[in-house]
Amino acid sequence: MTMSDYLTLDEAAEFLSTSKPTLYRWLRDGRIPGHKLGRQWRFLQSELETFRSGGPSDGRAEAEALIWEAIDAGANAVHLIPVGGAHSLRYRRDGGLEPVRDLDGDTFDALDRAWTAASRPVRGQEKRRLFLEREGERLQVRYRRLETFSGSRVTLRFVRESKMRLTLDGIAPEPADRAVLESLTGASHGLVLVSGRGGSGKTTTAYCCLNELAASGSRTVFTIEDEVGVYLPGVDQLEVDLDDPAAVRGAFSAVMDSDPDVLFVSSMVAQRHRGTIWGLALDAAENGHLVFVQLDAASPQHAIEQVTEAVDRPLDPILVGALWQRLERKPESGRRAVYQVEQGPLAR
Repeated sequence: MTMSDYLTLDEAAEFLSTSKPTLYRWLRDGRIPGHKLGRQWRFLQSELETFRSGGPSDGRAEAEALIWEAIDAGANAVHLIPVGGAHSLRYRRDGGLEPVRDLDGDTFDALDRAWTAASRPVRGQEKRRLFLEREGERLQVRYRRLETFSGSRVTLRFVRESKMRLTLDGIAPEPADRAVLESLTGASHGLVLVSGRGGSGKTTTAYCCLNELAASGSRTVFTIEDEVGVYLPGVDQLEVDLDDPAAVRGAFSAVMDSDPDVLFVSSMVAQRHRGTIWGLALDAAENGHLVFVQLDAASPQHAIEQVTEAVDRPLDPILVGALWQRLERKPESGRRAVYQVEQGPLAR
């Protein structure tokens, strides 16, 4: 599509022989397909012809438009909450949940069908993921449907992937911090523990390291995760039920058969089977691969102690390092990661 294929709001109103307030109301109610380009609504004439003729629509344009409308309004999530036979559309912003408008049952059903058709399931139909792009912006939408006593409830959470700086420079602007991360990513093989308390940003740090390693194109990088947080171009990301030991072993076997150089393993949710996961990760590191393992810990030493106890063998011969981090507020704005590291014999 090019910009010449789109009609402006005035042109669309004239094409449909209606007023602009009516056209806005149809947009708001999800009755008509529209596309938000920047801050302006645009319309495809072919879609308006279908609407004018009363022909069927799969609702995807309306469903996508609702998401971009929420993004432009500064929302980080959308809630569609069943209330008295209708659905209340609400935005989650930093200040909390804000009501936007009500949707009738038919509109909600059409939107839900469209999101389901455009998305991929995450180990089940109730939890799904779709990706949208607009003018260079890549958006991950996490869909969750929940059946409540009042009716079906849908939550859409947004990850603005194109806004995230997943580079070592982005998370470690200080030379000393970058040197720490480079000492871990520069190893040819061995075990790297990426740890911290919940919400410390360790997943972001691990993803930045993987992005850096994949950027050269000379190393094959895999992940084994319960749920992929952010899409990483050039990285083969696997979603595996980490609470299923057979599925974990099968994933490790498949990855090892795929000639990997680097492997990242998340063990945040598999508390009962961490020994199995960590043992397989250590096997991979001992066999010449660079393996990153993410875990909760109170310090780098605590991370080493947890893994050593679970696998019942020493890590020293194969350890690149144990990274631990916390977040602190920057004087100007935002937060930055503060690192501690216990370096092993294989650190570069």
